[in-house]
Amino acid sequence: MTENPMRAMDSEARHLLEQLLRTRQSVREASEAERREALLETLRAGVPANDPAAANTRLDAVRQLVLLQARDAQELGERMAAETERLASEVQRLEAENSRLRSTKPDTLLRILREGLRQIADDETPDPPPAGLPAEDGAMLLLLEELLTFAIRVQTGVEVFLLDARSGLDSSKSMVRPFARATRSRLKDCLAGKAGALDALRQALNRDSRFLIQINGAYLGAISGGSKSLLEELNPGPLAETARSKFRGIDHEKAWEIYETRHSDIASLSRAEMWERFFQEPFRQALDTQKESDRTP
Repeated sequence: MTENPMRAMDSEARHLLEQLLRTRQSVREASEAERREALLETLRAGVPANDPAAANTRLDAVRQLVLLQARDAQELGERMAAETERLASEVQRLEAENSRLRSTKPDTLLRILREGLRQIADDETPDPPPAGLPAEDGAMLLLLEELLTFAIRVQTGVEVFLLDARSGLDSSKSMVRPFARATRSRLKDCLAGKAGALDALRQALNRDSRFLIQINGAYLGAISGGSKSLLEELNPGPLAETARSKFRGIDHEKAWEIYETRHSDIASLSRAEMWERFFQEPFRQALDTQKESDRTP
């Protein structure tokens, strides 16, 4: 297979250029005249001596390779300069971030956390995390604020629910506020480091967590006891006895009228009236039983 002439020429030119580069490297410590003579000797050996046209063609090919390598070297240098500038900018950014992180001292972080929690305890909208606060510390602040808000709502809700369960009333917003203030006061005492405040708060939270379990059992007891009372109200036997006369026995027509009247009365009750009449007392009893069981060692 015949070799492509252009490829062969390119290969010869590359070979000659490599020879010239090796020669220049080998005589780098010599004088200028000696370096010139060594390069000329390599050049004479690498070009056809008896064919000026072929010699010029090879020299032109070497010249083009030198220009191509110079252009590639320039492009590489520009890319390396751009990458070096990017890395320098990244180093500056990291140094600034490290400086900012070092400037956020533990006591500063504690003050920021305490102030955010204090604002929630005072029923204020907490400030957003400061710009200089590390992201993970800002996330921790938001998490603690959410947990504290949740604890306040749970404690307030439990107190209001117990009040409603004992009184049979539906507390208004004005009734809720005193319980919310009392809960927030406990939290402020903790943040202020008041003696015994943390234990009092812990006991209240433990009570609330137990209550959330107890209320489920209390509702089950209320459903069972209230349904039983409801069925007793509609029990045909006792209702029929109220229609019994001394001489004629049970007047079934009158007994049915009594039953229909009782059924209509119960069916017309509102939800609150139904709860109060049949389910409220069983709920209270079941809740008291749950509490007594919880106190028993």
